Amino acid sequence: MQKLLITMIFFIFAISAKAEELKISHVIVLDSSFRQIRVIDQPDQIKHLNDLWKNLKPIKVKDLPNTNWTHKLDIKSNGSIARRLYNQEGYLAKLNYQLKPSYKVVNLKAFNKLILGF
Repeated sequence: MQKLLITMIFFIFAISAKAEELKISHVIVLDSSFRQIRVIDQPDQIKHLNDLWKNLKPIKVKDLPNTNWTHKLDIKSNGSIARRLYNQEGYLAKLNYQLKPSYKVVNLKAFNKLILGF
């Protein structure tokens, strides 16, 4: 019975960890006033974004600085749409009560150029 329980917990963890592996297909970038400033939908842009996304560094919510979320990213992936909060200093969090999962962008210059255009 204990072995079954451990196996079930392992599979639940594996499924939840895999849920954040996005296959991004479309992104709308909004500024802090919810004005659309960019759409990322070209195949080369999407490929580049998926490559950058794979290298995000997961961080704990407690490690997020008291930040001003400068942008919102409406990301279509895996057949659904979810909003992420973004700060141009490289912090990214899923818009939910707990801001989980949260990340730090590794290649900030490339990410900002693609997402924000600078």
